Amino acid sequence: MRERKIFEAIKNCKSCELHKTAKNKVIGRGSLSPDVLFVGEAPGAEEDIQGKPFAGPSGELLNHWIKKLKTKKVAIINIIKCRPPKNRTPTKEEVEECSKFLEAQIELLDPKIIVALGTVAMKELLGFDTGILKKSGKIETSYKYFNKPVFIMPHPAYFLRQGGKGWEDDIKSLKEEINKKHHFQPFVPLHVHSHFSIKDGSSKCSELFKEAKKQGYTALGISDHGTVAGWVDFAMAAKQYEIKPIFGIEFYVGNSHKPKDKNREHICAFAKNQKGIENIIKLVNISNDNEHFYYKPRIFLEDLMQYKEGLVITSACVLGVISQKIIEGDYPEAKKIAEMLKKEFKNDFYLEYQIHNFDKQEKVNLAIKSLSEELNIPTIVTTDVHYTNKSFKELHNSLKAIAYHKKYGEANFTGDSHCILSIKEMAEYAENVGLNYQEVMKAAKNTLEIAEKCNGKYESFGLIIPKFDATKYSQQIK
Repeated sequence: MRERKIFEAIKNCKSCELHKTAKNKVIGRGSLSPDVLFVGEAPGAEEDIQGKPFAGPSGELLNHWIKKLKTKKVAIINIIKCRPPKNRTPTKEEVEECSKFLEAQIELLDPKIIVALGTVAMKELLGFDTGILKKSGKIETSYKYFNKPVFIMPHPAYFLRQGGKGWEDDIKSLKEEINKKHHFQPFVPLHVHSHFSIKDGSSKCSELFKEAKKQGYTALGISDHGTVAGWVDFAMAAKQYEIKPIFGIEFYVGNSHKPKDKNREHICAFAKNQKGIENIIKLVNISNDNEHFYYKPRIFLEDLMQYKEGLVITSACVLGVISQKIIEGDYPEAKKIAEMLKKEFKNDFYLEYQIHNFDKQEKVNLAIKSLSEELNIPTIVTTDVHYTNKSFKELHNSLKAIAYHKKYGEANFTGDSHCILSIKEMAEYAENVGLNYQEVMKAAKNTLEIAEKCNGKYESFGLIIPKFDATKYSQQIK
């Protein structure tokens, strides 16, 4: 049924002018759940006549490649469904119009590996269009569509212009990739608490990295409450499991105008570089001084602005500085804070969706969606990890009961989603709190963006001794 709907939608599409000159809509060929999905740019003259992709000389070479791969589970599609006049390069607008069909076809076909043939396909699938020959024959995991690795190759037409040779190593590499078990996730868990979030998180750093490795994640964040005490363990576990560590924190935020107010909110910060590492540590020191500490180590937003260099900021959970205003019904104040953070941090400020099934979360998500659209602020999605996986839920329930002096079961977190989940699980949970699949995937992709930005390193091994110039005291010493 879904296949028929996609077919009809493409056949009936008149979104751009290309359909007026094309003889046929070229939709695709091959099998469902293929080992390889080849994605080309646009139909050529022969494809336009026959109504199927890669029907001319390029198609003959592609069929030869498929025989070399020794797999019958192959599918072939183009991004553009109508032939551009005189085989010109598709415009940005034409690609955008057809991208909805590309997304629907990839979701329906569910390939093991996607092969981007040519620069247009590479740009649409991966977001860049330069250096194709340098990247040719390699797998990219910074993918745009679903949980699929992308293999890069020049278009068959390129090799035909080279006398039909030069593709052999690429096809050999692709064959090897097909035989691997790819298990990538288009997402990075950033909002993560270890057991250094005292009486709140229950997982050791090594347990978190072990689960992240199992799930197929290539990076992992840490955002303990008000402390960086877990960073050393976090760095060591990251090295052990060969996963990129993203050093961060979830600050408690107080009101500088009411310094003895017990109410506090949250905001997350992650270190882009060594300056970011230094500034987070500086802010932690500030949060523990006599002016700021009140039941918990707190900072004020003014402090964050003063030491903002090298930081990526996210709006945190339902206890966040923006979320609390939303829950209180003060949308204008929430918008004011979001505008201020965007002004200060520019492209390094992100609004945070979460996927936990309770009423306040849905209210926050819907308002975050509006703020994102109104202010052009990118979103991320997180699970606010407090325990490793669902099997640790009961252990965490016990921890919360002890923390709040309650009986077992009286202080539990809602549901079982405060852990490291797959992107598929996250999307399923998110449907209950105002988010659709496309919104989750777009927000998940932005977590990869943050992971790429954040390259701060933290190593605390050996003594760090301050430099001291004794020469100016030499006369006194004598």
